[in-house]
Order: sequence, then structure tokens, then C-alpha cells
Amino acid sequence: MTLEAVVRPRDRDDAFALVRRAQSGDQAAFGALYQHTVSSVFRYAKSIVRNATVAEDVTAQTFLQAWSRIDGLKKPERFEAWLLRITHNLALNELRRTHPTPIDDAPELIDTNRFQDPARVLNGKDDAEAVRSAMQELPDPQREVLVLRYFAGLSHAAVAVQVGKSENNVRVLQHRALRRLRDILQQAGYDEATAGAAVGAI
Repeated sequence: MTLEAVVRPRDRDDAFALVRRAQSGDQAAFGALYQHTVSSVFRYAKSIVRNATVAEDVTAQTFLQAWSRIDGLKKPERFEAWLLRITHNLALNELRRTHPTPIDDAPELIDTNRFQDPARVLNGKDDAEAVRSAMQELPDPQREVLVLRYFAGLSHAAVAVQVGKSENNVRVLQHRALRRLRDILQQAGYDEATAGAAVGAI
């Protein structure tokens, strides 16, 4: 296996093999998994804690915890979903530590209220709220696919495992979600160019 193949698994079989090797104590294999997933973990952590420095700490804790627990992972194909769940829990713990008052709106794993990047091409608080509202109007399967693909940064294959659908179905859901999001923004009063720019910025 080439170095490139180790760092960037070419398909799910390669990824499964890396997980299996890591479960056997292979630190190099776990290092390859780290390189392949660290960006997704960091982005997801940052979307919850809203602070890059804290997100870096959560990311480091995530991989330390994952390494200590990977031998207990029953389904290697769910490695990325499992990793994001660890990230989710650690990020919430960090929020509770830094905000001792109860967190009434603690996000679930898929909480689109915390993903506001599409709004960066629009102007002002009202526009940002329009984008968040548009995301909420999407059917749950479409919204979940968008969040996992564009905000958690998962591959189509990883999203397919997470949502229990085929890769082809994931691609169809993604296409329909982006089209629907653009339509919702246009119905809310945004011109076609601005709505298209918002969708393209995801």
C-alpha cells in the first residue's frame, strides 16, 4: 500500500482495513485514520463550541479517547460516525464546563441551527436567519445529508453509512436538498443570483 493510500483511503475497504489494524494496536494505521478525519472532527467541534482554540482541544481529546476505545468498536464501517459522536459528547462537556448554567438547547448530533456558513454570502442578521429557516424547512433526510456532507465534511460513502442509505441515494438527496434550499430562499424574496450564491457557498 502506498503512503498516499494509507493517508487517504481510496475506498471503504481500505478504511475498514485501517480500522481493523488500529484495533490490533497499529499506531500507524490510527495515524492514517487521524489524517483522514481530523478536519471533519475539528469542523464539527467548532460548530458546537464556536471557538477555534477550544475546538482544537476537543479534537485532540476526541482522538485520544478514540485510540483508547477503538478496540471496542463493533462496526468498522461506522468509524467516522462513532468518531463524531465522541466529538459531540466532548464538545458538550466543554460547553457545560465553561457555562455552568444548564444548557437547555444542547444540540443533537444533527442540529442545523449551529451551521450558519451559507449565510456568509448574504447580508445581515435577517438574511442569516432566512438561511437557517430555509435549512429547517428541508425534509429531515435532505437536511441530514447536507449537514453531514458540507458541515461535518463526510464523504458520500461515510454519509451513506451514517444514514443507512446507498451512496446513490445520498447523492440524490443532496441534489434535491440543494435545489430545494435555493427554491425556498427565492420564495422568501431573494433573487435567483443571491439564492444560488448562498447554496453554492455551502
